[in-house]
Amino acid sequence: MHMDDKSLGIVVTKIHLLSFNTSIEAPVPIFSASPPVILFTDYRVGRVYETAVELKNMTATSHHIRLIPPTSPHLSVGLGRFPGEGGIVAPGMSCQYMVRFAPDSLADYEDILVMETQSPYPLIIPVEAHRPPPILTFIFQVFFSLAVSWCWLICMLEFHRRAA
Repeated sequence: MHMDDKSLGIVVTKIHLLSFNTSIEAPVPIFSASPPVILFTDYRVGRVYETAVELKNMTATSHHIRLIPPTSPHLSVGLGRFPGEGGIVAPGMSCQYMVRFAPDSLADYEDILVMETQSPYPLIIPVEAHRPPPILTFIFQVFFSLAVSWCWLICMLEFHRRAA
């Protein structure tokens, strides 16, 4: 998209500064992650959950990648599956990593995967685990008998929460 010469001359990836006749290039992503955020929901303690993350080379050259695993002891990353030899991803091709999640509680978890290439800008992939909040439901009705006017009726109800 070009604008007229009297404006800043903005192009999609470059900004031309008319007064200095220089250009600044914005970082172009080398890989794209699918899904962009790894999300685990509806998990239970003691089980192991897995999902795949696919990293696609968006450039016209082959790249070697390195995936730095999350710091949480509840998350781990398997060895990558590459389309060719030596861990190099060709243009337009994808590699795949399996991300494992082994919760020890029903708490929420957040971490990141960091993918490094020859680019100075790493790709950050958030990893999140969130359960929906518990819902308290009553399957019984509480009936209080009629009380004399101006009298207090005190009833104690005790509730216990059970993990699903």
